[in-house]
Amino acid sequence: MAKYTEQDIARFARTNPENLTDYQKRLARGYTRGLSRSQSRGHARPSERPISRIPELARETRYKAPKIEKRVNKIGKGKVDKIVSTYSASQVNRYVDRQARTSGPTLKRVYLDVFNPHTGKWISVYKGNRSSPHGITAKELQKRLQDRIAQGMTPDQALREELTEASQMAQDSDYHDSDEDDLVPYDFTQVRVYTLA
Repeated sequence: MAKYTEQDIARFARTNPENLTDYQKRLARGYTRGLSRSQSRGHARPSERPISRIPELARETRYKAPKIEKRVNKIGKGKVDKIVSTYSASQVNRYVDRQARTSGPTLKRVYLDVFNPHTGKWISVYKGNRSSPHGITAKELQKRLQDRIAQGMTPDQALREELTEASQMAQDSDYHDSDEDDLVPYDFTQVRVYTLA
């Protein structure tokens, strides 16, 4: 492995990363973060703190979504009718389509929760506010997803875009009821969708 001077590493930091080797990229990233060459390589000297011990540079913890024991849970009357837990956007689309077809003259509402891998918590989407009810009608969600798919998105992209955008709009509204960390991240890992009986 080549020995590089501090001037070389500073030059790497200003160079297009496509023109660098993986080792040079690692040194350039470390330089821009204020790390020494040994810290950047992952072998800190005894007098230096390793990156894992520097809170602002340590890797972010990602939580795993709970294991799906049963994909569809039917629950008794008066509470939740059915919960579908899935990693699949296609399954969410099928569920929403089915609910939209069977809703008849009454507009059946669907409720969605997504698992945030950054906090390890479930976030409810379409929570509503003081002026509108919780949930979203199945027909409205179906239309929004179909519009996004018609624009060339995959079902997964359409679902992710819709849920993150709806979460952001709710956060920006004047009558929002939820916390700051209720924003849905684009890289959510699991979805629960359900209707009320």
